[in-house]
Amino acid sequence: MPSNKDFYDALKNISLSADNVNLNVDQVETKLDTANGILTTLSTDIALIKPDVDDIRADLANGVAVTGTFYQATQPVSGTVTANAGTNLNTSALALETTATSIKTAVEILDNAISGNEMQVDIVSSAAIPVTDNGGTLTVDGTVTAAQATAANLNATVVQSTATNLRTQAESYQGGTAVGSGNPLQVTLANTGANTTALRVEPKNGTVTSTTGDTATANTSKEALASSSSRRYLLIQNISDTDMYFNFGATATTSNMLITKNGGGIVFESGYVPTDAVNVICSGADKKYFILSA
Repeated sequence: MPSNKDFYDALKNISLSADNVNLNVDQVETKLDTANGILTTLSTDIALIKPDVDDIRADLANGVAVTGTFYQATQPVSGTVTANAGTNLNTSALALETTATSIKTAVEILDNAISGNEMQVDIVSSAAIPVTDNGGTLTVDGTVTAAQATAANLNATVVQSTATNLRTQAESYQGGTAVGSGNPLQVTLANTGANTTALRVEPKNGTVTSTTGDTATANTSKEALASSSSRRYLLIQNISDTDMYFNFGATATTSNMLITKNGGGIVFESGYVPTDAVNVICSGADKKYFILSA
């Protein structure tokens, strides 16, 4: 434990300078004066902006009209916006319509409220809406997709790379029945423009049957050739010295088709070939005729 002498010796070493104390006090006073000046400036600035802050508070409480010139053309809005329909708008037109009649009425109400150009209506989704031209014509912009009612009612241009594909396509348009003697391919070619060489029809190849006969009995109808549903070609020639008369599918008389003597004849080979039985009559007996058929 230190003695009293130790305490005494220690106290002798402590010295206090008045100049140092005064200097420190002066520095503190200078800083306080600086701080007081800043506070005074802040108080003045607050007093200047307080009226503007009060105005902003009042506007926010009462609603602010967005007017004037801004740095961008449109202003983003957060929250919910309530629109007033006004006094000149028929608000019944704002209801959601679900039928063609009610939609038509609503569109007419809106259209009547707009002066000048006709109103364009874009339908995003709707049930089928009937369209009438009121006795006039309709102009359609864009692409129209038309549904074919039946294959027989369609006039179409068929382009196929092979004969097999073309035949399949043609049979489809003719009700699905295979093309053959009982269901020939119906072809119409428009000989104009680029279509002049669009189609080439080659003749059917095959064998023919020749028939040589005579009238047997004078002034009596005779069947010269039996009927054939597959007939595609028919030639009849009178090789006798007497005129002959021919009929198809019925008894021949002198009022029917005349084929003159000594080589007169007729050929059916395109467009239409009769498939009926061929009957002949002549004023002479044993007068010969010649027939080629296929």
